[in-house]
Amino acid sequence: MGLNWGMINHTRLSKTQLKVLELISAGLSTIEIADRLGSKPKTIENHRSNIARKLGITGNNCVLRYAFTHKNELNPSHSKSMMP
Repeated sequence: MGLNWGMINHTRLSKTQLKVLELISAGLSTIEIADRLGSKPKTIENHRSNIARKLGITGNNCVLRYAFTHKNELNPSHSKSMMP
């Protein structure tokens, strides 16, 4: 059975977890996110793990796939800049 991405609610995440998810959706690596947030890469990996747990998603790159699927919701300014 496939995962219904539309049924997952990312609003249960903390502000930091949402920021990490937004930066993942922008294509930044773990190291780049850590640099941007003034954290260590291991901290970002912990955030990614906690994001997956809170969203109930599993599998390789599940957080990355979720971030790309919900890119416009996570970064509303990006979706506005894409409008004609």
